[in-house]
Amino acid sequence: MNKYNKHLITAIALIHSGTSYALDPAAIDFDGIEVTPALEVSGTYDDNYQAIKNGPDSWITTIAPGVQITAYGDKTLYQLKSGIKHDMYSASNAKDLTSYFVKGTGTFNFDVRNKLDIEAGLNRTESAANAYVPGTINSFKQTNIGASYVYGAPSATGNIELGVNHVIYRSDNGLNLDRERDSNAYRAAFLYKVTDKTKLVAELNGSRYDYITNKALNSTNLSYLLGAQWEATAKTTGHAKIGSETKDFDDANRKNASLTTWEVSVDWSPLTYSTVIFTTNQKIDEGSYGASYTDTTNNNLRWKHDWGRGYASQVYLSNRTDDYKGIRKDTTNSVGAGITYNIRRWADIAFDYQNSNRTSTDNAQEYNRNIFKLTFTVGL
Repeated sequence: MNKYNKHLITAIALIHSGTSYALDPAAIDFDGIEVTPALEVSGTYDDNYQAIKNGPDSWITTIAPGVQITAYGDKTLYQLKSGIKHDMYSASNAKDLTSYFVKGTGTFNFDVRNKLDIEAGLNRTESAANAYVPGTINSFKQTNIGASYVYGAPSATGNIELGVNHVIYRSDNGLNLDRERDSNAYRAAFLYKVTDKTKLVAELNGSRYDYITNKALNSTNLSYLLGAQWEATAKTTGHAKIGSETKDFDDANRKNASLTTWEVSVDWSPLTYSTVIFTTNQKIDEGSYGASYTDTTNNNLRWKHDWGRGYASQVYLSNRTDDYKGIRKDTTNSVGAGITYNIRRWADIAFDYQNSNRTSTDNAQEYNRNIFKLTFTVGL
């Protein structure tokens, strides 16, 4: 597969879920510009699509086309990715949902020591699960523009990474107006090579949040992390960083927040056709359900295996804790499994099952949810 075609599947996966994508779509070449389309059609039975206590069930039919356009230059790469997902519910009291995204990127390799990536995108999401106002739809549009710069050759002893991102977050249905905000994020990191495969990392991250109406939540986040990243060392690739994060509110009546923050991601491949992926992170999220802020911890374990003859599978476990300070604390455990059959180079069929269970200090917020999904994905 062309390495850039893989990005199409990643892009489509941003708004679609599934087992794994062995699809190898062919691109249409228009005088050096490659166009790679794909289409996903799925049928789902969700026994609690609102993710609430004793919530309603529904059959859901999803149609989700996507496309990637790629243009190559001598030292540049331009890509435009887009996709749309339309969910049609059989339940009589359910509203059909439509999400979409458009994302443009440009990569500029000026020389071996200087690389610049620029990105702009629009992402519209609609979801019936975990609605901020019970029984309604979460509908938001997010627009972003950002850039990242790397100084230093891959073989250099030291590298500097810089990044900026501006996000505009707005309600798309007139609800949840208190969550509308603008934010600016900044990142600076220094990487020091200790071996051919291992680098030490020192990182600084900052974010500024300015709310449109809910001014009391205006705040600044700052985090410092130290750690390491490695490639293909003892069959593993990954990174691990730990540090401290703070949130300072403009409103003197709001209590500021601080916690130990971390990011860990490890891919272990004991065999070329089998990979175990472990990720964990802890951070301060924006407030929800009346809380000024949320302490969030995520732990995920996934096993992907290629069985040959076109079959691939994955099994995963996840644990998430959301501590809505002063309001409630939720713990959500999920388990899932799925199998994909590569019918042809350009066609996959997959079946997935997922169970999610949430416990909470507020009993009214607890729920159990089962999802069964059959997906057919095609390209050219």
